[in-house]
Amino acid sequence: MEIKISEFSKTPLMRHCSVSECSGEEYYHNYLNQAFKKALDNRDELIVNLDGVDGYSPSFIDEVFGNLVYDFTLNKVKPVLKIISDEEPDWVNFIEKETFSQWEKRRRTGHAPVVTAHHDAWWRMNDVGEIVQQIWGEPDNG
Repeated sequence: MEIKISEFSKTPLMRHCSVSECSGEEYYHNYLNQAFKKALDNRDELIVNLDGVDGYSPSFIDEVFGNLVYDFTLNKVKPVLKIISDEEPDWVNFIEKETFSQWEKRRRTGHAPVVTAHHDAWWRMNDVGEIVQQIWGEPDNG
């Protein structure tokens, strides 16, 4: 299964919904979280294609892939997720070497991601290892 960020936006912008349209937070909640859960359930590989956009801010990338690790754990993400890019292979390296490890540490210390908009329920692994769909946080616009 493959998803392309370019189908979400040719110009993905910043980290949070409260700061910009086409944010990493919006992409994660509206596309990646559900797609990853579907791939996990189907024992399928999820390919995220980074190509076809005008560029990325580091905060967009960090929010998208960091939330995934926070919600599902790095041990669940690594065997399922494949990130590809012919145009910007440095982003793939950044995500795999920096974002993943930083957000796994953040997950382990309980430093939850900031939510800045109302989102439908999303999937996350709870404290006993079950993947549950619910609203995990209310908007923090301050």
